[in-house]
Amino acid sequence: MGYENTTGCTHNPEVVGLGADAPLPVEVLRSRYCWTARAEDEVAIVCDSRLPVKGLKTSAPWSCLKVLGPLALDQAGILAALTAALAGAGVAVLVLSTYDTDYLLVRSENLYRAIQALRAAGHSVASPDSRESSSPGREAARQQ
Repeated sequence: MGYENTTGCTHNPEVVGLGADAPLPVEVLRSRYCWTARAEDEVAIVCDSRLPVKGLKTSAPWSCLKVLGPLALDQAGILAALTAALAGAGVAVLVLSTYDTDYLLVRSENLYRAIQALRAAGHSVASPDSRESSSPGREAARQQ
C-alpha cells in the first residue's frame, strides 16, 4: 500500500450530540472547523472544545490525527489500514472525512498509544508541532 502520513491537528475537538430537531448553533457554523451530521434521531457535531456549544451529550477530550492529503475519493484501503492498527492496540477511533482527506479522533488519553500503534504498523506520524515524521521507514514507504 502507498504512503500515508498523519499529523497532529492544532485543535481540541469535542463531540456534541443534539436532539433530532435541534438547529445547528451559529457559533459552530462560524468557527474555523466543524463537522455536522443530521440523522433521523440525532444531530452530531464535532467542533473546537472552546466553543460554547451545549448538547444533550458531550464527549471530550479528544485528540486529532490528520491524514495528509489530498487523497483521491476512490483510493481504497487507507482508512482500513489505519483503523486496523488502532483496533489492534485497543484504541477506539472516530473517523471524519472531507473531500480531500480524513481525520482520526482518538481519546486524548490514548493519543500516545495511537501514535505508537500507527508507527508500529509502518505509518509515518509527525509530531503535533512539526510536519516532520519520526518514523524510520519514511523514505521506503514513499517509494511503495
